[in-house]
Amino acid sequence: MRRARVLTLVLTLALAACAAPAPGPAVVETDLPRRPLPDARGPVAVTTLHASPHQTVNLLRVDGRVPLHRHDHSEETIYVISGRGVLELDGATRPLGPGDLVVVPRGAPHGFTPDDGPAVVLSIYAPAYREGDRVAVPR
Repeated sequence: MRRARVLTLVLTLALAACAAPAPGPAVVETDLPRRPLPDARGPVAVTTLHASPHQTVNLLRVDGRVPLHRHDHSEETIYVISGRGVLELDGATRPLGPGDLVVVPRGAPHGFTPDDGPAVVLSIYAPAYREGDRVAVPR
């Protein structure tokens, strides 16, 4: 009986090790505040810095109001690199500026309006962003 349990444990651990994702390459991004961003057709220009099944890291230049929306699949972490604006999150507003970090839980309505001039923001989705995860929230 003990031998069967040990064998089951060993097989379970071996299968778990095989199921773990392989480590990916290291990613180093430098001088993000000066990174040129593409011209946007809307209020946000996006450059994807890293994408894996576990997370998506985007550099954003926000030139206009980002309407209230939510993500049903991912949590979003926002770090302001430069510029200022007002974050709306779960019905409350607060000013954001360089060095501010916000973790937006999955499903939480949020939006952002930059003050004078664009804001440059690092946006991290976990798990990875997938098409259709940005859902508009009516006012």
